[in-house]
Amino acid sequence: MSESMKVHFENIPINEEAPPDYSNPNFETSANETNVLVVNHQSEPVPIDSKQSRFNNFKRPFSIFISGFILCLIVFLILKALSIGGSSPSPVSENPALKCGKRLIGYYKGYDSRKITEQQIEKLTHIIFNGINTEKDGRVQFHDDNARFSFLDMKNKARVMKSDVKIMFSTDHHSSNQARITEVITDSKTRKQWVDSVSAFIVEQQIDGVELDYSWPYTDTENENYLFFVRELRYKFERMEKLTRRKTPYIISIAAPPLVSVDEESLLIQELLDYADFLNIKTENYYGPWQENGKTGPCGPLYSTNSNYSIDWTLKKYACKSEMVSRLNFVILFTGATWVKVNDHSSSTDGVYKTYEKNPDASSTVFWTPWRKFKENGWNLTLTSWHNASRTPYIWDSENRKLFTFENERSLIEKMKYAKEKNIGGVSIDHVEFDDDSNTLLNAVTSVDMCSGEKFEKDEIRYECGRSNSVQSYFIYNSADWKFNFLSIFVLFFFNFI
Repeated sequence: MSESMKVHFENIPINEEAPPDYSNPNFETSANETNVLVVNHQSEPVPIDSKQSRFNNFKRPFSIFISGFILCLIVFLILKALSIGGSSPSPVSENPALKCGKRLIGYYKGYDSRKITEQQIEKLTHIIFNGINTEKDGRVQFHDDNARFSFLDMKNKARVMKSDVKIMFSTDHHSSNQARITEVITDSKTRKQWVDSVSAFIVEQQIDGVELDYSWPYTDTENENYLFFVRELRYKFERMEKLTRRKTPYIISIAAPPLVSVDEESLLIQELLDYADFLNIKTENYYGPWQENGKTGPCGPLYSTNSNYSIDWTLKKYACKSEMVSRLNFVILFTGATWVKVNDHSSSTDGVYKTYEKNPDASSTVFWTPWRKFKENGWNLTLTSWHNASRTPYIWDSENRKLFTFENERSLIEKMKYAKEKNIGGVSIDHVEFDDDSNTLLNAVTSVDMCSGEKFEKDEIRYECGRSNSVQSYFIYNSADWKFNFLSIFVLFFFNFI
């Protein structure tokens, strides 16, 4: 019998004989003796009441855990259902215009300390910040501290929302500084400094691109310098993308004039689109003291009976010359223009096309007012009339010889429907902070779903360009990918000889 299997007896006198060794297999028990059970102390079973006690101790917290888990799951499902059924849109949801590659761009500067809101950001595909100056040596920097704070506020809101909006900045867009930019582009040293400064600003601020706002070049030298600059900027961006392993290319947009009248200009547009992503066509300055027509006129007329001063004429010209409607945007206004000293001839029957007394100081002839300050500036919108030819509203104050032309919900919806029907790439709002606190105009713009209705090919032209334009629109090469097209050459020569 091993040491561990020995049975210990208590209260047995030492002098008495030890009990028999029952573990011996050769030992036979007598009939009158009772068998003795040898118990291993190390394998002694745990009492039943001890097992039950430990089970009860485990059962209580487990039940509490299961109940808490089920309760949390129920609360989560309720909150999720409420968020889905709620009226407020999710800030991380994709902008509807992105579904079909359309753009809804908002210019923003932070005028009068008016900050862009999350509700505005979530409706836009791009934001172009307008508070950057270009210095004489080509460096770009914030206009002032207020511009810097507005920019950082905008960027932080977009990042916190995890919005897909693309953030860009515009080069100095004030006409008084355009001569300075011309000097920057002309000189090779400052031109390189401008390219490097623009690129460094984009990387430092972690944004997506730049819009080049430059007075449109007209001479051959200006054309070459501008085109050279845009090409160098694109090459710089491509090098940056490789170094930073950026998945999406940096964006270059170009602010373009409303009128394109000669073939040289259309050729420049095609060459610029080899390096730029899209154009923002200015369609708000057809009428003003800076124009030679000498007339008042609507803000951004969709159509016109007065020569070719209309969005429709301009977009048709660009579409037929470039054959890239998907890369065209036109500017819409959130402002109004007040004309003073307007003449109302008895023979005049038109509400918006009038003459005015010219003043050497252009700023004394017409004043621009943001939508949010219309009432503050004394304009009663209940007196609005509708100019059917241009699809724009106006107010005529005959007593004070004032004419107020502007955009409202109706005119903006007309423009959005036009962009949709003509397959235009998008629109650009000048400026989103001019809207009121209820986003009245922005809501009108986004009420038109650019991706619904009839489907078109990406660059399908919805204008009657005519034979000459259609032949030119094939052109000798495809400017999007530089592939030579022998069929286009054949078509071109064929039409020249018939």
